[in-house]
Amino acid sequence: MQDYIRRLPQTDKKSRAAWEHIDAELVTAIPHHQSDGCAFADAAASALTLAVESTEFGITDSRPQIELLGRYYAPAKAYKGNSIKLFPYEAEGLPLTDQRLAWMRFYYGF
Repeated sequence: MQDYIRRLPQTDKKSRAAWEHIDAELVTAIPHHQSDGCAFADAAASALTLAVESTEFGITDSRPQIELLGRYYAPAKAYKGNSIKLFPYEAEGLPLTDQRLAWMRFYYGF
């Protein structure tokens, strides 16, 4: 994992991560169930899934996602491009056109 983190700055050219602040030597592996960070990532992923993937009845629920907004890394409340990667680069315009994602325009500033 440490080797992978050391290679990321050279291979991930589109990222705006502050690689100079990430020390690969401090990375350790622990079981998933012992990590608060992994528990939060699971909750955030589930909340995002509820918010963007509709059920067979065409229903989405953005409320859990909106509740988590205050927990995401977002300098100056700028969520787009600074916190979680919501869509691949090719689909970044989707929140502007999909009515089900109107909440993203309001909360994320798309």
